[in-house]
Amino acid sequence: RRKPSDVSEEEILAALRACRWDLKATSERLRISRASLYLLIESSPHIRKASDLSTAEIAQCHHECGGDLDAMAERLEVSKRALGRRVRELKLGQ
Repeated sequence: RRKPSDVSEEEILAALRACRWDLKATSERLRISRASLYLLIESSPHIRKASDLSTAEIAQCHHECGGDLDAMAERLEVSKRALGRRVRELKLGQ
């Protein structure tokens, strides 16, 4: 295990991209707890969260990706799980 303070923002972003925004895989890759990863993401001004996305941005991406959540998460660079919650809240694709 590593200390979260030893992980740079650039390293987090690179790991998130390499793991296709899967937070469990990213935390394992960085050798930090998932809780620590959540805190690091929350405190970073350069890492977007699904809650930061506008309804219009999600709807447009949903349309362009044909509702493919994996493709959407990768394009928007946010957690697939959190994005899925937003998509359900917005009732897209129903």
